[in-house]
Amino acid sequence: MFANYPDTTIGPYREVVVLAGADRQGAPGMFCPLIYVDADAALCAGREIWGFPKKLAHIELEQDGDEVRARLVRGGVELLSLNGTIEEHVDPTTFAALGALPLYNRKLIPGAAAKEPDVDRLTQVFLDIVTHEASTGTGSLRAEGEAADVVGDLTAITMLATVVDTVLPAGEDLS
Repeated sequence: MFANYPDTTIGPYREVVVLAGADRQGAPGMFCPLIYVDADAALCAGREIWGFPKKLAHIELEQDGDEVRARLVRGGVELLSLNGTIEEHVDPTTFAALGALPLYNRKLIPGAAAKEPDVDRLTQVFLDIVTHEASTGTGSLRAEGEAADVVGDLTAITMLATVVDTVLPAGEDLS
C-alpha cells in the first residue's frame, strides 16, 4: 500500500505498507512485515506506540489522470516501483470488510545488553476507516531487496485506489 497522508496529528507524510494475510486462533487478520515512512514523527509514533517495524525511506506517489506511479527508495535501492491505470470507480463500501480485520503486530524492542528483548509482545489493532472514494485498476509492481523477500516476484497486479479517513486507535496486547 502506497499512502499519502496530507493532514494528520503529526503532520503530513507518505507511507508504504506491505501486508500479509495472517490467522490467529482461526481468526483472519493482517500482519505488517514491512513499513516505510518519509517523516521522523511518523517513524517514532509507529515504532514507539504500536511497535510497527517502520523505517525511513524516500517515497514518491503521483497520479496524473488515471495513471498512477509510485516508488519506494531506501539506501539508494529502489525497493518497490508501481505503474498502473485506474479503470473503474466502484462503490466505496465494497472494501469495508478490510477495515474489520485485525492488524497483528509483533512489538519487539531489543534490550540494551542485546541478549533479551525489553519488549516482545503480540498486539492487535482495528483501524477505523471511512472510505469516501474507491477505484480499481491494473498495474505492474517490481520489488527488490527486502521487499522482494516478502512480496516475491509479482508483475501484474490489481490495484485499489481509495480516499479515506483513518484513525489508528489504541491497540490490544495479546501476549
